[in-house]
Amino acid sequence: MAGADAGGGVAGFDPGACAKDGSACLYPLGASYSEEVTEHDVTDETAVGGPRAFRIAVRYPQGAAGPAPVVIWSHGGAHGMTDPTQSIWEWCSFTARQGYASVCIAHPARSTEERKALCQHLGKTDAECQVFKWLNWDRPYDIRRALDFLEELGKSPAWKGRLDLAHVAVAGHSAGAGGAMMVAGASREYVPGVPLVIDDPRPSAFITLSPQGPGSEGFTESSFAQVTRPNLVGTGLADETDGDDATTRVRPHQLMPPGDKYQIFIDDPLAFHYVFGHSDENCDKSSTPARCHEFFAWLESTTLAFLDGYLRGLPAAKTWLESSSIEKVSGDVAKWSVR
Repeated sequence: MAGADAGGGVAGFDPGACAKDGSACLYPLGASYSEEVTEHDVTDETAVGGPRAFRIAVRYPQGAAGPAPVVIWSHGGAHGMTDPTQSIWEWCSFTARQGYASVCIAHPARSTEERKALCQHLGKTDAECQVFKWLNWDRPYDIRRALDFLEELGKSPAWKGRLDLAHVAVAGHSAGAGGAMMVAGASREYVPGVPLVIDDPRPSAFITLSPQGPGSEGFTESSFAQVTRPNLVGTGLADETDGDDATTRVRPHQLMPPGDKYQIFIDDPLAFHYVFGHSDENCDKSSTPARCHEFFAWLESTTLAFLDGYLRGLPAAKTWLESSSIEKVSGDVAKWSVR
């Protein structure tokens, strides 16, 4: 396996060599860094319903040369989390070990009074408020506030020169992918017929795993027309939760404007929802852990190639992304789409 270069990318890798002899290869992982994990309190003073406090964990690659590009991870689930070290930690740890400063957000629950204030702000009835998934509102705002906080953190003596905030990706799984899509520019109707856009210009690229599609959670057929920055979608045949399934999860990729858009679709009945959240616990408890970990390898490879291509600007990574190598490696189980 090729080693990591000083900037954290993969050195000595020639994706063209895979095609020259008719073989195929995964985009290789670099040398694995150790992680330095720090936790930080963040507060959004402007949140609807009063100041909103949440925690983030920064997983930093120890020994990385120069400022590290940043990946912000947003977890799924409707009920929230409070411990950022356990928040989508498998993905967050993976990108840290590959040389990226990785930020895991724990999106917390709202109190009853905070939920009522949000519902009043949106004009929802009591009955509507009972079923409204308030965290769909909070996620994109939490991500934006985390970006603000990282800018503040990067100016502190202990962090100066460690974060490359000119090269940031926002990534999420399931409902976290919905938050990432909104930061990327997707519109959403928290109130039917009233689309809201709360994008942020700072991130360079987005990874949206098991995303919500049109007709789900306020997204519509026109929601994704404004997602113009690079985006990687990951989903699969059995990626089903809360009414979303494979047929709806592929739609965002199809509806975004073409240009730097990628999708990996694992066409296998064992490609469940937790696979795309990189849930090691669920994978190891499954009846086919070996197959599950094979899926992880495909997803890790495409994710790292995307990050190396769009945050580090590595030509070899973009060449791999433009190839069909993942389809050959997977025996055509992992379908690859480039738009």
